[in-house]
Amino acid sequence: MLDFYTEGGLTRLTGCNPTQFVKFIVKETVDNALDKQDTKHIVVEHSHNSTETSVSVSDDGLPPFSEELLKAMLDFLRAPSTKRGIKKATRGALGNALQCCFGITYASWDKGRRPQYTIELCADRRYLIHLDHDKEGTKNRYEAVPLSETGRTKLVFRLQGEDYESPRSLLETIAALNQHVDIEYSANGISDRWAAVEPGAPRLPPPEIHAYSLRQFHELLSESEGMTVTEFISQFKGLAGTTYAKAVREEAGIDGRTVVTELSEEQEKTLFESMRNSSTLPKSVHLPKVGRDALARRGYRGNYVRRSDVYHDVQGRSIPYLIEGATRPSRRPRITEAVNFTCSLGRPFSGQTYVVPTGRGYVSLYDSLKNKDLEVLIHLVCPSINWLSPSKSELERAPFDKHILDVMKAAARERRPGSYSDGEIVSMAAGILRDYPKLTFTLRQLYYRAVASKSYPHDKTSYNRFSHALVLGRLRGQLDYKRIIDMSRPEYLNDPKEPDPARRLRGSLQELIEEFNVNAWSEQPTYIEVWIEKEALSRIILPTCKNYNVNLMVGRGYSSASQLLKAIDRFPEGRKVIVLYLGDHDPSGYHIEEKLRARLQEYARWRGKSLDLQVKRLALTHDQVERFNLPSIKLKPRSQKYAQYVAGFGNNAWELDALEPDFIPTLIKNELESTMDMDLWADNRRKLEEFRREAAGRLGSAFAP
Repeated sequence: MLDFYTEGGLTRLTGCNPTQFVKFIVKETVDNALDKQDTKHIVVEHSHNSTETSVSVSDDGLPPFSEELLKAMLDFLRAPSTKRGIKKATRGALGNALQCCFGITYASWDKGRRPQYTIELCADRRYLIHLDHDKEGTKNRYEAVPLSETGRTKLVFRLQGEDYESPRSLLETIAALNQHVDIEYSANGISDRWAAVEPGAPRLPPPEIHAYSLRQFHELLSESEGMTVTEFISQFKGLAGTTYAKAVREEAGIDGRTVVTELSEEQEKTLFESMRNSSTLPKSVHLPKVGRDALARRGYRGNYVRRSDVYHDVQGRSIPYLIEGATRPSRRPRITEAVNFTCSLGRPFSGQTYVVPTGRGYVSLYDSLKNKDLEVLIHLVCPSINWLSPSKSELERAPFDKHILDVMKAAARERRPGSYSDGEIVSMAAGILRDYPKLTFTLRQLYYRAVASKSYPHDKTSYNRFSHALVLGRLRGQLDYKRIIDMSRPEYLNDPKEPDPARRLRGSLQELIEEFNVNAWSEQPTYIEVWIEKEALSRIILPTCKNYNVNLMVGRGYSSASQLLKAIDRFPEGRKVIVLYLGDHDPSGYHIEEKLRARLQEYARWRGKSLDLQVKRLALTHDQVERFNLPSIKLKPRSQKYAQYVAGFGNNAWELDALEPDFIPTLIKNELESTMDMDLWADNRRKLEEFRREAAGRLGSAFAP
């Protein structure tokens, strides 16, 4: 019990040093929220000042926290967990994690500075919780006050000081593993949100009787107070339902109404054998996984590796397991470790050494990351984990040894073009098309998305390999050829599809009305255009530019003199003119931007025009590179402004194509709306819609059948 009230005891229980206590609180409370039913939204708030840190976690899962559970939490003489005996792939398994979180709030404070309430719980009521302890026992208590709104559970923890590690990266990993839930995080005014993209939680199969030894089976029976034999049997995979339970009972010769805690030692053994005889051996294929596509959505777009097996031990247990490995670019080599859909605070995999299969000694997992700017995520899914410490940070690794090192090596291995099969490349392209169902792509644009989002190699040989595979994919019907377009070969289809003149006319009139537009920028205080370096990306932003009546110019590198002179004619005098520029983050991209700015001013002077002109780089910026951890490409040493670029940004370059296509239109939209007079814009659009409706009525009556 003293362990919950001392910093040293909590360090032993949690496996964390005091600077990690905030991360521990966030991890355990978020894990509990994810294990609830129907959880859709989790909010984590973290704030601090020079004297106090506050952490709150709220969720909408069921059941909400109750007063009865709170009383169990405050009884530090027993662990109230329901996870101890059940062998399922559930998040966390500490058994007393919430009690540790409560204890942290007590132990973090100096005795004379500890506030009256260090924990607040909002559920059916608002509970203000006070922890206290002396040599004679505990004096824990709480005060309950009415709460105006219920339906969510919210826990607030107050700790002394501010020197705690941020839980952001931990939450990012948990969000990657659990994409069925919205997770929000805010820290002193800065917010992150990982939106849900999956329809539901991963389905966790029920416990397998073959994962238990006879001793563990006895322990589970002793924890199942009040449960009948029939109810107990029905918990297990392959034995649910009265028919299966009846068959097991009859073989064991036990009455189904018998309470399991009343069974004799001989009856326990007979029931154990009957259940094992009546169920099939487990298979790893039934275990849930995150998967390649889901991890790619969270930035792990490099290699994806999966290994699975069933481990048979000397105790007669058969334990299925699955290991996933995935990579993404990182500024420093890093291994992120996860077990059963939650991030590990310890080092269950990288904290140990591994025997080299050839018998040449021992290696560390980090040996595979030498000279590689990669983060590798290793995720183990297993219903029966044997932890070697109370903190659940050290893992009995023997069952998984032969695959952990293999997964690490395969995930960190650099793949060359020849190592990708046609099927893998086609699958890669199909995944990109699925990610952006409303977009069409050029071959080159698909290739750049594969480089940026799937870590496909970036060189001429790789492009040719990619092109060849996509030809086969279209011929075999594996890819929708209509969504892969060739802008360098325009097609002029002069014979309309519609043979009926009246229907053709009505369709043309409808298109005319829908496309009809008027100038919206003549009254705006600022005139804006968008200029982009790459033609392949112009189609992505064209709908947004059309929606706001913004002219879009494609430079295809350096703009021509005619293109610049026509722009000078369009730009108004007496108003501010802003050119939003989008280009690569490399020496050429910055030089193109610099020359665009200089030539526009120079050509304006030649035409005798005075302009208040600003060329603003909207993308790609170095902040965006760091924010999205974009993959770099090799720098071309003969580029314009090479020396100046290297002095400012180093030897790496980044392509505009690496940005998520959905992000660029949103970036333009936000920039436009923050600069425009939205009242003027709304009034202009309202008048246009009124005219369209009036015109539609007139044309419709004139040409009605």
